Amino acid sequence: MNNQTIEQLNNRNLDNCYFCIYSIPISIYLSTGGDENNLVNPKNIIIFYGCNLQGKRRYITSVVADNLDKPSQWYDLFIFLKSRGINSILYALLPLDTNIRKAIKIAFPNIEIFNSYCESIIKISRYFTFRYSSNTFDIVKKIYVSETLDDYKIAYDDFINTYSESKFLIELLNDDFIKAKDNYRIDFSLRKHIFAYYFIRELSKKLIVASHSKPFFSSVDEFVSICIPIIQLTEKKNYCSKADWVNLINYIYDDKKDLIKCYL
Repeated sequence: MNNQTIEQLNNRNLDNCYFCIYSIPISIYLSTGGDENNLVNPKNIIIFYGCNLQGKRRYITSVVADNLDKPSQWYDLFIFLKSRGINSILYALLPLDTNIRKAIKIAFPNIEIFNSYCESIIKISRYFTFRYSSNTFDIVKKIYVSETLDDYKIAYDDFINTYSESKFLIELLNDDFIKAKDNYRIDFSLRKHIFAYYFIRELSKKLIVASHSKPFFSSVDEFVSICIPIIQLTEKKNYCSKADWVNLINYIYDDKKDLIKCYL
């Protein structure tokens, strides 16, 4: 993929309204220059995807989260995305970062924000092999995307009991899992689409592989260029049936009719 392809991806028009945007964290090594004083440092990247009102999931943008440590910097990012066409976002799956949350609420006042499980998965993958982590990933899913609050409590107790002898893992994830209880304020039929667990898990696995394809990258765009085949594949897939998606739109229509009617 050449630079022109990256330029097209970074500047293409975005949808006017998104059902949800997803923030997907990934860690890569970025260089600071090309001379003998070149430094290579790990950087936290956030890749934003959006799901429009037709159920299509598309790449939006990627940023170095470490470089955005003020609400005003995040706000500038969201205003830039508005200039590319976004008028409204219904829901957002975001990390527990007050700066990004303050900024997006100012840019899109009607948005509803939910605590992301992606950070929990990243924490697991940093310290444990995938074979060890697979059972924990299933517990993560049940904690965030169980059908009822009682099911959540069962999944949370299962986590505590399963890893009772691993204090490190419990302390690593426990605060995230307790906060996950807040997400159960909405119905399961809506929450499962907001959390898009299998879509994000599949995408995250491929991004992690891509992040290890080179010792370091000169820029975020260089990393994204390697990920373009992944992006193209995810944008072609349908992750739910049309009937399931129509049921979802019917579900949210009464509550958000004034926001979404003009986009349907």
